[in-house]
Amino acid sequence: QFEKPNHFGKETASAHNDEIVANLPGKIVAINNKKGDKVKKGQVIVVLEAMKMEHSLCAQMDGEIIEMSACLNAQIKLGDILVKLG
Repeated sequence: QFEKPNHFGKETASAHNDEIVANLPGKIVAINNKKGDKVKKGQVIVVLEAMKMEHSLCAQMDGEIIEMSACLNAQIKLGDILVKLG
């Protein structure tokens, strides 16, 4: 069964609202924020390149970035926690 995406061109990455988790293995090609930044729900925080496509990983809630483990050009695995919001 197919699910309708909730944002065209933007992907959410975690069942937990306070975490952004890699939904595919790949390489981080952009980080738009840093620890301590305030973000809004739907805001693109990290861009992941996987299977020759870019995947925008977005905040699931308004909040502040309390932990940022994502590093530019890092290879990440499926399920890696990249950002925690508070």
